[in-house]
Amino acid sequence: MILIKEFYTNYSAEKAHYIVQTIQTAISKNKKIVFLVPEQFHFDTEKLLYRLVGARQISRVNITTFTKLSRAVIKKHDGGKTYA
Repeated sequence: MILIKEFYTNYSAEKAHYIVQTIQTAISKNKKIVFLVPEQFHFDTEKLLYRLVGARQISRVNITTFTKLSRAVIKKHDGGKTYA
């Protein structure tokens, strides 16, 4: 089963806390998480989640960007052809 949660937000501590709590709950239920962020926030998000969920649990969170996700989908479904 796939669960998709969308967060459209301007950053605030309350919303960040809710997102981290949601991720920690999913981790405690032994679920794999894909966290999709814009390219410009990838590093900061990875750093923040590492600090908040810890080194052992961060391996369950796949933080990816729209570009990486689209390339993975194209590679999987289009035989790995290279596009500009």
